[in-house]
Amino acid sequence: MRLFRKFLLVFGVFLFLTALLGAVATFAAYSYITRDLPKLISFSDYRPPVATRVYAADGSLMGEFAKEHRHFVRFDQIPPVVVQAFLAAEDADFYKHKGVDLMSIARAILTNLKAGEVKQGGSTITQQVVKSLLLSPERTVQRKVREWWLSYQIEKRLTKDEILTLYLNQIFLGHGAYGIAAAWEVYFGKPLADANIAEATVIAGLPKAPSHYNPFQDYGAAKLRQRYVLDQMVRNAMIDSEQAEAIYKQPIPLIAQDGGPTVAPEFLEHVRRDLVERYGNDTLLEQGYSVFTALDPALQVAARNSVRGGLETLDKQIGYRGPIERLEWERVPALLDRLKSQPIEIGTRIKGIVKKVDDNTGKVLVDLGATEGVISIEKMSWARPPDPEVDYRNRSLRKPSGALGVGDLIWVKPIGEIEPGKPVSLSLEQSPTVQGALLAIDPESREVKAMIGGYDPASSQFNRAIQARRQPGSSFKPVIYATALENGYTPATIVVDAPLDESGEYRSFAEGPWRPQNYDGEFKGPMTVRAAIKDSRNIPAIKILRSVGLKKMHAMAKRLGFESPIADNLTAALGSSDVTLLEVVNAYATFDAGGVWAKPVFIKSIDDRDGKTIEQNEPQGRQAMSPSVAYLTTYLLTQVIQDGTGRAALKLGRPAAGKTGTTNDYTDAWFVGYTPSLVCGVWTGLDDHRSLGKGETGGNAALPMWAAFMQAALSSEPARPFKVPGGVTVARVDDSTGLLAGPDSVGRILDMPFVAGTEPSERPPLEELGETAPDFFRLD
Repeated sequence: MRLFRKFLLVFGVFLFLTALLGAVATFAAYSYITRDLPKLISFSDYRPPVATRVYAADGSLMGEFAKEHRHFVRFDQIPPVVVQAFLAAEDADFYKHKGVDLMSIARAILTNLKAGEVKQGGSTITQQVVKSLLLSPERTVQRKVREWWLSYQIEKRLTKDEILTLYLNQIFLGHGAYGIAAAWEVYFGKPLADANIAEATVIAGLPKAPSHYNPFQDYGAAKLRQRYVLDQMVRNAMIDSEQAEAIYKQPIPLIAQDGGPTVAPEFLEHVRRDLVERYGNDTLLEQGYSVFTALDPALQVAARNSVRGGLETLDKQIGYRGPIERLEWERVPALLDRLKSQPIEIGTRIKGIVKKVDDNTGKVLVDLGATEGVISIEKMSWARPPDPEVDYRNRSLRKPSGALGVGDLIWVKPIGEIEPGKPVSLSLEQSPTVQGALLAIDPESREVKAMIGGYDPASSQFNRAIQARRQPGSSFKPVIYATALENGYTPATIVVDAPLDESGEYRSFAEGPWRPQNYDGEFKGPMTVRAAIKDSRNIPAIKILRSVGLKKMHAMAKRLGFESPIADNLTAALGSSDVTLLEVVNAYATFDAGGVWAKPVFIKSIDDRDGKTIEQNEPQGRQAMSPSVAYLTTYLLTQVIQDGTGRAALKLGRPAAGKTGTTNDYTDAWFVGYTPSLVCGVWTGLDDHRSLGKGETGGNAALPMWAAFMQAALSSEPARPFKVPGGVTVARVDDSTGLLAGPDSVGRILDMPFVAGTEPSERPPLEELGETAPDFFRLD
């Protein structure tokens, strides 16, 4: 009995020590496995890098900035067919297991042993979330055990729907897409909400090997993987075999990979630079801001078309620079083979090789690769050599051989009907070297509605609308005249267009006496301020600036928002200072807005990734000049269009004000103008400051682009007059003398507005004139 008790005691001690050692070993193993484990996440902790998206004023997506192309979606925003496809492909028992599926692991081992290679994985969706978010990618037993442990723990902390949401937002799906929302945009060009089962079975096949099964890179492999996903859906009773077969027969509806620019790449880049400067690059790329801009896509398209068409026309007026290349005949066959793949569409510029030149018929036969085309002499008459000293606008090429020869590689554009077996009618083209810019602003909100920075933003990212500083020429004169109107001048004040006295300040230039001229080289004697600005006379502008003083002019320019240095001498009257198009357009917007200056608005508001508004931009206006002075300036600029250098703008058929600008040697051409609802400025020139060519003034080179844009932009708006502020009266004036019109008047009789008290004689206030109030913009 005593021996038995001893045995029990020893056995008990043994069991205790074994249990203790087991506990110690278990604790040691647990400690080893779980040491340095990452903190378990909660669903609210999930803050992956998300793309910042930029939207136009109509809500359309303009572009995005991101390190990872990802857009977070909630579980309730994911279509059921997408969930089913991913579960079938990756983890059919997801809603049954507790994080690790031992049966799935066993099946994978057996499948791989039979195949002699790794054909199937055993990781659950939960394990994939753990691997992606919590663990490093190395393959070790310790890491695998840790993965299992964390998978069990996450299943206790998060719901199944939350785990699946993490997975579907986090996973890389090839072609730069992270998460399912980005994948639908990248592959199908559509929102996830519109997903269908055919698309879902393609995307659900990507996680195994995103590059290999990328349908853009290997369409056949993507279809085979889609077949696997469809089979898994049939096996799990999500669809039947007939449905699977019908889906498989459908082609994958991939979007075209044109890689083309957004509707407004220069606007988008300006927004990016601004955001980086104020928020930092990492924040921009990772925090998922929603940036709402002022850009109007329809106006941007109109602006692009106006500028591109205008620059192509202007470039032709400058002259033909010759073919792209004069080919050696042995190179022609290989190049023609390459040309066969180019699309031949009406209005699209393509390449061709000159096959025959016939001066007798005036036609050129061009080989386009897939077909042939013909250029008639009428469609290449512009192609004479450029010469900046000659005005070629009324001269034409007389015979085709004067410009082209056999073997020339040239740009052409199909212009007629394209019929199989028949030569295509073509026009001769060239890639413009002349550049241009356009900026359009709403004068009340100061929202920038359209911005063009050059002919082709893909070939040059330099934004000439806001980055280029060029001489504005006479388009700066309204600053001079606004200063004068604020200091005692009126539209009827007489100024003398006569040669300058070469004494005093006119001799203060280092190169000797300054002898500025008018554009036509003539002097017209006494004239009203109205006449001086409408005909853009230089000498009166200089004399007015001398009269009011440089200091007052500089103060006015500053109030109008000019930050570029303005010349501190009388050449400023002729626009000798380098300024930006944005500065000039916003100054004109101040005239249009009753003298109120405000900063241009590119970004209207910004929301963070949670939808909270973190920035709201409303124009903070300040009165730069009185409403009456602003209105009188506008009146003067309506006369430029009504009866002066801007007459080509009359085609708008509505009240408009504006000013041309041309610099010495025709290096810069401007037109800036406005209606009551829209301000627009156009600049054109060459980046290297060469001449545009003789006669290429602001009225000839820039105004046509301005008019084309404004016609398109305002086509749906009714015409309305400029609003007349209080404190303005009207007098009937003899424009030749600036005096009150009477029986003895010999000049043109005009109704002119005046700041109350400055009119030639007493007249009733404008508001008392009723229906007899004059319309300062006439179409007669």
